[in-house]
Amino acid sequence: MRICLTHFLDCLIRFNQFIEVIFNMKSLYLIFIFLLATINFSNGQQVVQVNLNDSVTLSVAETYRGELHWQSSFDQTSWESIENAQNPTYKGKVSQLPVYFRAQITEENCPPVYSETIEIIQIAQNLWSDVATWGDVGKPVAGQEVIIPEGVTIVLDENTPALGGLDIKGSLIFMDKDLELTSEWILVEGLLQVGSESSPFENKAVINLTDTDTEVSISNMGTRGIMVMGGTLRLIAKSTNTIWTKINDHAEKDSQNLILEENVDWLTGDEIVIAPTDYYTAGNGISISQKTSIVNIDGTNLTISDPLNAFRWGRLQYATTEGMSLTPDNLITPPQEDTETKVTPLVLDERAEIGHLTRNIVIQAPDDDVWNSIGFGVHIMIMGPESKAFIDGVEIKRGGQRNRLRRYPFHWHMLSYSGSQTLNDADGQYFKNSVVNSSKNRGIVIHGTNGVLVQNNIVYDVQGHGIFTEDAVERRNIIDHNLVLHIRNPPFGAALKQHESGERGASGFWISNPDNTITNNVAADCGTNGYWLAFTTRPWGESSSVLAEDGLLLNPSRLLFGIFDNNTAHSNGLEGIMLDRVEIDEEGNTFDHQYFPTTNGRDPFWPFTTSRR
Repeated sequence: MRICLTHFLDCLIRFNQFIEVIFNMKSLYLIFIFLLATINFSNGQQVVQVNLNDSVTLSVAETYRGELHWQSSFDQTSWESIENAQNPTYKGKVSQLPVYFRAQITEENCPPVYSETIEIIQIAQNLWSDVATWGDVGKPVAGQEVIIPEGVTIVLDENTPALGGLDIKGSLIFMDKDLELTSEWILVEGLLQVGSESSPFENKAVINLTDTDTEVSISNMGTRGIMVMGGTLRLIAKSTNTIWTKINDHAEKDSQNLILEENVDWLTGDEIVIAPTDYYTAGNGISISQKTSIVNIDGTNLTISDPLNAFRWGRLQYATTEGMSLTPDNLITPPQEDTETKVTPLVLDERAEIGHLTRNIVIQAPDDDVWNSIGFGVHIMIMGPESKAFIDGVEIKRGGQRNRLRRYPFHWHMLSYSGSQTLNDADGQYFKNSVVNSSKNRGIVIHGTNGVLVQNNIVYDVQGHGIFTEDAVERRNIIDHNLVLHIRNPPFGAALKQHESGERGASGFWISNPDNTITNNVAADCGTNGYWLAFTTRPWGESSSVLAEDGLLLNPSRLLFGIFDNNTAHSNGLEGIMLDRVEIDEEGNTFDHQYFPTTNGRDPFWPFTTSRR
């Protein structure tokens, strides 16, 4: 008879049982629970709260002997093995509550052993509308500063009054319905969530930030903003399938009809923006980006509410034996194929880009006196290494605060550096499929932060740089497929840096470190450069003491080049791409400096073995 002692001892080894509960559109958030379990015959039990039809993932982290099979029960008496659930990880939807799960391990000639039982029950919701949620404090009223305590989750199910401020130490989660949250400011130390990765928000959520006291500062992060200090901002909405595309036929001035390159799922009433295709401000200034709305859409045929302010080019051009042509007949045969791609481009695409501005989640400032007179808009600041931002499908309307450092429409602030110490990259964080729709102080800012994703966004009508890496230490970020339009200098005296003023001022993209991936972007209708690759000799600002891998002060101008590929610049005031004039002081003055990369990030010496193309 086989002795099962060895098997039993193996099974007594503690293992990590991992339960991931992915909430659906009803509960709107993601929770990870780690349970330390001993395989034995005890009735130990852990409880997890979910909503009906949420999904759960259970996983055995360490090795075991024998065969594993996940089991479920509705009464803890009758257990059934789950079909096709023999893998260490099981994923399934909760169709009835309560329900219980356990892992059974069997080995030939040995009795089965079981993991700890996991009890799944209905989540208890504290609804904003329920007076009982607020206890003795009472339900919030207009003008009140509200605190959601640590450990408390409240589900927003009705429009709030105009709050005097909102400090989220626990969690505030939007129910998936049309809602407005109005507050002078919001401080996120816990979780603010609208939608989730698994269940993007499908209705309309509007967050109005209304403070008019321009001097107040909440936790040194300003006001009229969403300030994330050690918390998580998760704003994820269902987006259109096409964030931006191109027109596919010429469109005459004063026309209201456009032909698109592809079918889109845009709706009547949605806002759009159309790039110019002429020289910068041609036609006595009329050829600039134009914002308008959709009157009708039928396939690729689009009717807009306002006449076009200028002619738009909308046809492809082909290299033929007779010269450039609008038809792809008699294409030339290239004399020599490119050795890397093996494809010589024979098509010139100068068609106007057209972007979709409407989103299900809107963060906005009121169109009030402080916005119109001093450019005091909303800002979102993600500050410190513990803070996290996951932004997808959001419109920031009337953003940025003119001539105020750190007050940008969206801003990662010092997540990867602390003095001379380099912290972890902010891997997994993103700003995508979103819109900056008018800003008085820059657009999307990556400051002292590495490893984030900025993808598939529209940045329109901005004073200051459109997409901006601030201190020249920002590395390993991916900036991909963004459409940046109508970038202008701030008013005289309001520029935060000298390189955002004067004849060579605010650009579509200011990239100050070469160690990034910049791909598939468009910069058009920018007052100066489309792309300014200003690889300076040292870090600046709050990152001025950042060190390189060799322990010496970082020198961006000698770092290896990342990726800069398939980017387009057109209809700009100066160069499409400027690879010179780098920052030379804290005021942002610039001067000529030649960038060339080396393998060790330092100036090369004879025989120049560290130099790279």
